[in-house]
Amino acid sequence: MNANAFRLALASALCAALPVAAQYAYPAKGQSQQQQQKDEGECGAWATGQTGNDTGDAAKIGAVAGASAQRGANRRAARDQQAAAGQQQQAGQAAHQKARAACLEGRGYTVK
Repeated sequence: MNANAFRLALASALCAALPVAAQYAYPAKGQSQQQQQKDEGECGAWATGQTGNDTGDAAKIGAVAGASAQRGANRRAARDQQAAAGQQQQAGQAAHQKARAACLEGRGYTVK
């Protein structure tokens, strides 16, 4: 792998590992910290089940995309494939966060 391909693979992996945006849940109905932790865990699991996307998988996807760039004979195709994988991951993360927010709002939290 030449230096440019390595830099591209590294940058793509790092970008894919970043979350779309941080979400904060405020206990609007006076829920305890313990209840909030429980609700956030359950809503995160529910969001994963609904969307098929676990935001913790971002680093794995970035590593796979980087490996495909190394093996690819056509660097432009590998670069395009990497960009598409990154966009798909970001869309999956956004869907996961939207589902998580919907669950938490249903349990009486304000999510921003």
